Amino acid sequence: WEDYYRYCPESNTLTTMDNSRTVDSLLFRTGGAAAPATLGNGFLVDNLVLTSGPSTATNSTGTWNSYPAQSVTSTTSSTTSTSYLAKVRAPINADGTSNFPKRRGVIPVQFDLSSATRTVVSTTTVTGPATFQSILSDAATTNNYSFLSFVPNAPVIFADINSLVANYAFTTGDCGGGALRWELGTAAGNVFIYFGDVPSFTDCSGTSTNSGHNLVGNSDARFDLTQLGGPYYGTYADALALVGGVDIDSVSLILDGGWSAAGDQIVTLSGAEVDGATWTPLPMGTSTTIASDTTTPYASTCALPQAKLRWSKNDVLPDGAVNEADSIQPKDSGEYYRTVDCKYIYNLAVGSLDPNLSTRQGTYRVWVNIGGTNIPNPAVFDLR
Repeated sequence: WEDYYRYCPESNTLTTMDNSRTVDSLLFRTGGAAAPATLGNGFLVDNLVLTSGPSTATNSTGTWNSYPAQSVTSTTSSTTSTSYLAKVRAPINADGTSNFPKRRGVIPVQFDLSSATRTVVSTTTVTGPATFQSILSDAATTNNYSFLSFVPNAPVIFADINSLVANYAFTTGDCGGGALRWELGTAAGNVFIYFGDVPSFTDCSGTSTNSGHNLVGNSDARFDLTQLGGPYYGTYADALALVGGVDIDSVSLILDGGWSAAGDQIVTLSGAEVDGATWTPLPMGTSTTIASDTTTPYASTCALPQAKLRWSKNDVLPDGAVNEADSIQPKDSGEYYRTVDCKYIYNLAVGSLDPNLSTRQGTYRVWVNIGGTNIPNPAVFDLR
C-alpha cells in the first residue's frame, strides 16, 4: 500500500495517491482505530473517486414485462354425465359369502342400478410461443420490435448491478441496427450495451454471440454512453466512472433492428437475468385443470342402458362350504344382460367360467359394464 498512498496519523487522512492506479477498495486506519476502515466504490477521498468492478450488492427483485406478451388463453367448460352404482340381488349374497357348487348348474346374476348426475368444470389453458422479433419486411407495425423489460422494486444504482445475461439464438437474420442490446434507463438518458462483435455489432454468431455471457464488467468497448455525455465506444469502466452512482429505473432487452442490413430479426429467447432476477418463457402447450367435480345423490333407476357382463377370477381358494344351490334355469349366452322389471339378469353357466373342472374352483367377481366401464359394486361368489 505504500506505493499508493502515505498515511498521516495526525490528521487521519491520505495525503498522496497515484492517480494512474485503480483499486477495488481502499483500506485506511484512523488514529486509535482497532481495525482498518473500508472505503468502497463511489466514495470521495481527497478529491479522488475510487472505482471498482461489480459490487456484491443483494440481488435485485422487480417486475418483468414483455412485448409482445406471450399468448396465454384460458377457456372454462362444464360437462355432465351419468354416474352409476350397481347393487347385487339374491341369490348371490351382497356381502360376498355365497358358495356355489363347481360341477354344474347356473348362477342367476341380478343387479339393481342407481344413477346420479356428475358435473365436471374444467379450465383449459393454451400457451403459445414467446415471440421476440423485429419484422420490417411486411406492412404490419405491431411486429416491428420486441422487448423484455425489468423494473426493480427498489432503487438500484448502476454500480450495484452485478449481472446482465441473455440466453438467445437468432433463427432469422443477425445483430444489426443496434440490436440485440441491453438498455439501462436513467432519468438523464439511457446506457446501451450492444451484443455481438466489436465494433460493428453485426455478428451474433459463434464466438461473437454473447449468449449466456454476463456483460457486466465486460472489457470490450460495447457501452454506448452518448445520451449521458460519454463515448459511443465505451467500456464498463467508462460507464462505471460516468454513471456508477446513478439510479437505474429499468433494464430492457431490445430487438428493433429489422430495418438494418441484417434484415428481419427473429430470436429464440430462452431466458434472461438482471442482477439475479431471472425470466424464462412459459412452457408452450395445452393443460387442463379440474375446477370442480360434483355428483348428485344416487337414486334407483329403471332407465337401464345396455350393459355387458364382465367377470374375473380373483383366486383359486374358495372360502367356506357350499351354501347355495345351483339353478336349473336355462343359461344365457352372449355378453349382454337382459333387463327385466327394472333389473339386470344373466343366467351364468358355471362351466362357462372355466371349462376345466379341476381348476374351476375359486373366487369370482362379476360386473355390470356400461359404455366400457365396470360399474362399482360387483357380485362376488365362490365355486367349490
